[in-house]
Amino acid sequence: MKPTNKYQRFIVAENEKIKPLSYAQERWMEQRTTWRYATNHYKKTCCLECNHQWEGNFPEKKKTIKCPSCKKTLREMTYNGRGTNTEGHGVIFDKVGAISVVRIVYVRKYLSKNELPTFQTVEVARKFYDPINRKYSIMNVGMNGMMGSYQGGWNLNKELSLKRANPTDYRTRIGYVADIYPNKKIPKEITRMGFTFKNHTKISHDDFMWGIVTDPRCETLLKNGEHEFLEMAIYNNLSDDLWTALKICFRRYYHIPSKNVQDYADYIRLLSYFGKDLHSDKYVCPEDFHKAHQRLVAKKERINRKQRELDKIANHKRQVERAKKQNNDYIERTKRYFDLLISDKNIVIEVMKSVDEFIEVGKDLKHCIFQSEYFNKKNSLVLSAKIDGVAVETIEVDLNTMKVSQSRGFDNKITKLTPKIIKMVEKYIPEIKKLHQKAA
Repeated sequence: MKPTNKYQRFIVAENEKIKPLSYAQERWMEQRTTWRYATNHYKKTCCLECNHQWEGNFPEKKKTIKCPSCKKTLREMTYNGRGTNTEGHGVIFDKVGAISVVRIVYVRKYLSKNELPTFQTVEVARKFYDPINRKYSIMNVGMNGMMGSYQGGWNLNKELSLKRANPTDYRTRIGYVADIYPNKKIPKEITRMGFTFKNHTKISHDDFMWGIVTDPRCETLLKNGEHEFLEMAIYNNLSDDLWTALKICFRRYYHIPSKNVQDYADYIRLLSYFGKDLHSDKYVCPEDFHKAHQRLVAKKERINRKQRELDKIANHKRQVERAKKQNNDYIERTKRYFDLLISDKNIVIEVMKSVDEFIEVGKDLKHCIFQSEYFNKKNSLVLSAKIDGVAVETIEVDLNTMKVSQSRGFDNKITKLTPKIIKMVEKYIPEIKKLHQKAA
């Protein structure tokens, strides 16, 4: 895009002051950013770096082999006979005035068994970190639908141009996958903020620089040795409430061990949830952090448990109301079975005659016949086995197969009565079948 304001025009002007890649930089990138390979060739191994060939195939169990001629360590490559290529990226830390410039270089190496490797080396992106104005800008050559970090896709036919500043774009992030050119140039304005290549954190170098340049909180956290909170700030996990609390911790020299960092962030969220004063030392800097944290966790869990119970009651009420509207449909569909009576001594088995009966029996026996809406299963007939008017089991008959699908007692378990109840129902399967066919 074209520069549209004074600062963008300033970045474009500063970009013109950067020298092109030197011969030494190009040679270093070619040697350090791409893998070296060997391939099998007519029962011989061929080095694709120097084209030396020697007897024997590439070892099956070894991942690498050393060329006896050029002494380079080689990986195995499947070769198709028409040449192949590999690619990689390198990074140069440069500067222009007080601005740190991270230059990303793309290298493509063309390999052949009959020729020495040839290279295409192109600078594809420049990232500008301005500590004076605390801004970040980026220029790159454009991309052709690149999939995955550093897997090619650069539009090498275009020149570097200003792009929308998006530091989280994985396609231009360095991470730890690119080699860094040894002659690093870092402006003193950046090092004064605390930037170092030995940052002892899990943060990549460009994310680290972006954080301390664009966010004053990151510089404060770095200089206070709070590396875990620094990582939160850089990756957008440091809330305003947590930052307010941390400033009080710094003033009171209240130390938060590394193992408690995530718990402390959670503790501050709980304090905010309960409306506590986040500017108070009493809450922000507790004498016994573990005890204070666990107390709030337990309090929040009690509230959550109560809310779950209320939600459960409300959901059940809505389900009952919805089910009662379907009661007439259930009666109309199953009324032809209502006169069916199966009994043996004190056991009486009858078809369940209403949705209310599903609710009652499901509650008494702790069954899911109501929650799972068995009254809506058009190809099932649900019966209830009772002793002295008290439900002891529920039975489901599959009207397609005319077989007993299941019979369960209290807590959905098989009881001593289950085999007997199943046999009682199975004796009446012919009658159930007649009623079913009559209705059809």
